[in-house]
Amino acid sequence: QSEEIVDWIAIQAPKLLKVFQNVIVFKCESTAKGEDKMKRLFISQPMIGKTDEQIMAEGKSDSESKGILGEEIEVIDTFYTDFSKDAKPLEYLARSIKDLSSADIAYFVQGWSEFRGCKIEHTCAVEYGIDRIEE
Repeated sequence: QSEEIVDWIAIQAPKLLKVFQNVIVFKCESTAKGEDKMKRLFISQPMIGKTDEQIMAEGKSDSESKGILGEEIEVIDTFYTDFSKDAKPLEYLARSIKDLSSADIAYFVQGWSEFRGCKIEHTCAVEYGIDRIEE
């Protein structure tokens, strides 16, 4: 098990370093504006063709960045389990955009620009002035 952890860290370290650098910049900008409230982080990640376990593993590694600001970051839960099995992708996207609207910053996981839902979320973040971190 320790070998799996070491392997996971080796794979995730460059990605997490980039996240941490971008989050630190975000913290500096927010502090300059006098903002002291807990930040809400929206994570946009491709989910098509992935198992629930893969999605949760990727989300978990991204959410580990929340301690880097020196304050807690609330990671918005966008892993929805309350939809029916015949729910349409647009239903998921609608809920996702609703959740995005409450975010202070949106983090776009590598590969986001190749997926329709992530591209729509990104356009919404840009058009409505939500700060972004993009891989």
